Amino acid sequence: MAGVAQFSESVLLLLAASNKLMSANAGYLPLEEWDSVGELGGLLPKGFLPNFEVNYNQYSLAQATEGDFEVFWALIEYTLKFQRGQRTIEEERAAFRHEGQLLWTSSSPPSDGLPFNEADLRSNMNMVNIFVTTKTHVFFVLVNQMFTVISDSEPTNHLHSIYIAKDLMTEDRACLKPSDKAPGGLCDPSAIDHGQHLH
Repeated sequence: MAGVAQFSESVLLLLAASNKLMSANAGYLPLEEWDSVGELGGLLPKGFLPNFEVNYNQYSLAQATEGDFEVFWALIEYTLKFQRGQRTIEEERAAFRHEGQLLWTSSSPPSDGLPFNEADLRSNMNMVNIFVTTKTHVFFVLVNQMFTVISDSEPTNHLHSIYIAKDLMTEDRACLKPSDKAPGGLCDPSAIDHGQHLH
């Protein structure tokens, strides 16, 4: 995705999720407990790679009410539809309903850092990250000001979301090994296996 202003539906979905996070106050992990992993496009909890283990108090989507789960699922479903079009995603929904574990963070304390209105998402807020895992996949959505997008009428925060299989988040596939880096720190294209794709 790009700027918040270009994706009005995502604004509503993320605001609904933010309000649920604040009321539940579960799964919050302070920003200093995350690693920035540019090769994978965002933040991961410290110690998550390479074994995909999370030693933090997560918010279990299996324990959420149906209404609360639907709020978070709508955010995930939005990204899946971008990835897959209108193909069925019932298998993914079941996985997130029964296995989903959620963590989130913001650049300010929870009561100050979460977006509660459209202005917060567009320009007022620095950063929010929602991270959800199943046994086989990772989803996250990140809004920040690091890459401000200039829209037709105003600058807007950057918003992007990712749904990726864990088996693609390895050193070999994500260009995480120092030997995979070309001069200047960029990935060496010859080191990347292009035989696998997101599914």
